[in-house]
Amino acid sequence: LINGEPMSHPDLAAVNFNAIPVTLLQSIDVQTGSYGVRYGDGAVGGVINFNTFPSNQNTQTISTTLGSYDTQGIFALLNHVDKNNWRYRLQGGYRTSDHYRDHNRERLGQFSASLLKAFESGQFAMQYDTQSRHNQYPGALTRAQMRQNRRQVENPLSKDYFAQSLQNLQARDIHVFDDATRLQLASRLSQMTGHGILTNPFSTNRHAIDIDPTVSIDQTLLGKQAAILIGSDFRYGRYRF
Repeated sequence: LINGEPMSHPDLAAVNFNAIPVTLLQSIDVQTGSYGVRYGDGAVGGVINFNTFPSNQNTQTISTTLGSYDTQGIFALLNHVDKNNWRYRLQGGYRTSDHYRDHNRERLGQFSASLLKAFESGQFAMQYDTQSRHNQYPGALTRAQMRQNRRQVENPLSKDYFAQSLQNLQARDIHVFDDATRLQLASRLSQMTGHGILTNPFSTNRHAIDIDPTVSIDQTLLGKQAAILIGSDFRYGRYRF
């Protein structure tokens, strides 16, 4: 999660943590236990929540990264708050690395746009994310190949790779009825397309639509504060390989 919102659909693709700029992070929370009611079946074992610095002021940031194995990256961020307290955030970045193995180059590009507005009775937020990724695969080595050169590609003629594009559009509306009760309606549209060569050429396509209404009620039970969550997870998706 980023600020309590899913980064991507867990069934479409694994999360790439390199896409999260370190300069944005304020804290990281690891929450164990089942959170399926709130975040869907991908959270039955817990969630990791990345908290970023609040976008409550106008800021501009540009950062670059250089590292071993020809690792290079650039990231830019723009925060803007207008006179009506609408908060806008634009961010984008590009990263490339050859990694340790031969024929193991990775290229990662990302862009995100979000807006948020707080009202007396709640909050509305919307965010769009897109990410493109291209990976070369060096293959698994035999013991003899590892003794010879563990950095080499399995097959010198290999053209194995995987290229993937992810898009995610989500919206969240929170309505506060009183100090103890609130309703949250979250919706998310996710799409993944990809193609590559792993011995043979292939292509893949998947999309999913999620609607997650949740009611939160704060109550005192046995002398202790407790939150009662009542929610549903409506999902529709299609996959083609």
